[in-house]
Amino acid sequence: MAVKEKGPYRCPVEVAFDFISGKWKSLIILCIAYDKVRYSDIKACLSTISPHILSHQLKSLESDGLIVRTQYGEIPLRVEYHLTEAGLKLLPILGSLGSWASAYYPDQIPHSTLQNCRRFFSGDSSDDFCWNH
Repeated sequence: MAVKEKGPYRCPVEVAFDFISGKWKSLIILCIAYDKVRYSDIKACLSTISPHILSHQLKSLESDGLIVRTQYGEIPLRVEYHLTEAGLKLLPILGSLGSWASAYYPDQIPHSTLQNCRRFFSGDSSDDFCWNH
């Protein structure tokens, strides 16, 4: 899939943030991180996202070339999402952003969330990113 044209941009960082900005996009990327997942898995991971917003954000991430949507010709219909190579390359960057936030704004992050996030990015656990379970 071709990435949609955006811009014009003044800086490469502006491009990056345009593709992952917003409340949900980076969290969706993390929910999909290392496996093919279904819509219901993402919805369960991000329990407070509305179905409309989730659908919109998934379409946006797909059109930006960060995720792939695969629809299987089965009944009932089965759709899975997974990261593209570009999406996978974002994971260590998101981990670095999380480390930065943890270092400079630790009072904004619940302790249990911080522990789960560290385990996820360090590879010390096969646990899901989702700490809402």
